[in-house]
Amino acid sequence: PELPVVLLEDFGALIGLVLALGGVGLSLGTGDGVWDGIGTLCIGVLLICIALVLAAETKSLLVGEAAGAETEDTIAASLVDGTQVTRVIHMRTLHLG
Repeated sequence: PELPVVLLEDFGALIGLVLALGGVGLSLGTGDGVWDGIGTLCIGVLLICIALVLAAETKSLLVGEAAGAETEDTIAASLVDGTQVTRVIHMRTLHLG
């Protein structure tokens, strides 16, 4: 989950800078301060969108996400390959941290 977080944060920072530059530039160019406010509102909407996407991406990790089928198969195979386990009946996995 680190990669989407970093990418979205950096993307948001760059787009936010462009929006701020546009708002301040239009404000200075036209002499109307309302453009600065519009730029600020656009940055706020951008931050809300990024927060919603990040919440959707990381929600499963907050409530506990099980490992994928391939990972569970690898774990079960490793257990059965040992001398103390003959078969795996039920397995529950959970990503922590």
